[in-house]
Amino acid sequence: YFQGVNRQQLLKLLAKQDWRLACWHQRWTYVLKGEPRFHIYSPHKPTETELQQLFENIDFYTGQEIDKNPFYGFMHLTEVAIKALSPGINDPNTAVLCIHALTDLLTQKILMQPVNVLYDKKDKARIYLKDHTFDELFVRCVHAIWDYGKKDAFVNQAFERMLHQLARVDNDNKYEQLLMEFKLKLEETRSGWRSH
Repeated sequence: YFQGVNRQQLLKLLAKQDWRLACWHQRWTYVLKGEPRFHIYSPHKPTETELQQLFENIDFYTGQEIDKNPFYGFMHLTEVAIKALSPGINDPNTAVLCIHALTDLLTQKILMQPVNVLYDKKDKARIYLKDHTFDELFVRCVHAIWDYGKKDAFVNQAFERMLHQLARVDNDNKYEQLLMEFKLKLEETRSGWRSH
């Protein structure tokens, strides 16, 4: 898993060599061995020693730690909610608690300014990082839980509350269309209940 970079050391190295580094993968993503990972913009071909110094400041390791990886937290909450909604367990209350926690995390994602470009001391862009977007997290987590829990009125109400809360913090209406599309799904499900 690509965990991220040692920002201070890597920025020093990149500034010294006059390099820029673009990461091809989002942090906390599984990367297959041998798969291209980065693009180095350099005025000269890096030596093996220089590349070794570069890779010493980039974190890859097996496994994921929830305290260092917020993306893993999103996925873990989604997995717990889906398991709770499985027919064998049938525990919508646990799923709703996960939806509440996801609402908090998604709210933070809306309010947070992403740091996708890192600058050296001379204010020159040196590192370009990819990050998981709000849209991606919303679709991956919320829609996955929805697929399992859409027939449950308790879960449906939790999603309605989530949409209301997320819309309230989305001051720029940046995610208005995404939230509206999901709201239409909720309303279609409810109208299906009334027609039976």
